[in-house]
Amino acid sequence: MTAWLLWGQNRAETAADDVVGAVVEEASAPWDNTLKVWDLATGKCVATLEGHSKRIKSVAVFPDGRRVVSGSKDNTLKVWAVATGICVATLEGHSTSVKSVAVFPDGLRVISASSDKTLKVWDVSTGECVATLKGHSNFVYSVAVFPDGRRVVSCDGGRNTPGVIKVWDVETGECVGTLKGHSDSVECVAVSPDGRRVVSGSHDNTLKVWNVATGNCVATLRGHSDVVRRAASAFCSTFVMIWLRRRSGALRCLRTGCTSCLGRTTRRSSSGGSRNPELN
Repeated sequence: MTAWLLWGQNRAETAADDVVGAVVEEASAPWDNTLKVWDLATGKCVATLEGHSKRIKSVAVFPDGRRVVSGSKDNTLKVWAVATGICVATLEGHSTSVKSVAVFPDGLRVISASSDKTLKVWDVSTGECVATLKGHSNFVYSVAVFPDGRRVVSCDGGRNTPGVIKVWDVETGECVGTLKGHSDSVECVAVSPDGRRVVSGSHDNTLKVWNVATGNCVATLRGHSDVVRRAASAFCSTFVMIWLRRRSGALRCLRTGCTSCLGRTTRRSSSGGSRNPELN
């Protein structure tokens, strides 16, 4: 079982950090279509969020830590109150699966990426779609918001088709940059904390780091033997954390300025123990 995990803080309930997880890939067990909130101090599940009718593909935490938003193969997004476990809004408008969701820094809007080849910006207070960004020619797999909240970046791809990365001006809905260089589908994108760089992970087993201002690829990170499906920018802005698909199960931290792998962990086995004894 592989889970997508995000950090958040449920300030309404506890001072301790919580983790929100959704089962987004599994090897054999049935899809449970739920999200779970975990207390890191106790290791216990403190809430199960139920409401999606199909697989959950993505989850993101709001800046206040009190809400999360999920995207599902049922074509909807749902906004949840973590303290109560209640779905407070269902956002409908995509014609096919919602592949990725992200929250704007102001916490007032969310954006979704879909296999209908569009991105949609949503007003959380009204539940209305306030903008639809069109320009991708394939499934849109991932979306991330820049720290300034004025731009977003997305990526696409198809089977054996080189994917592209697009940077968008949210206010105008215009694509202001297209980044090309991967030889296969691009599965994930993330933005550095300073907003100057984007990292992408691809079906070609590599990551690429891009200078947003010039559109140039400034580094290609090689070493993975399988598809790179998840990427996240770390706080120091010089590292990238990568979570691979279930067949590899590796979590790697790489410095964006070079191609050396600085660390590696393996996901936990079904018995709860780490597959790397040095990490126990």
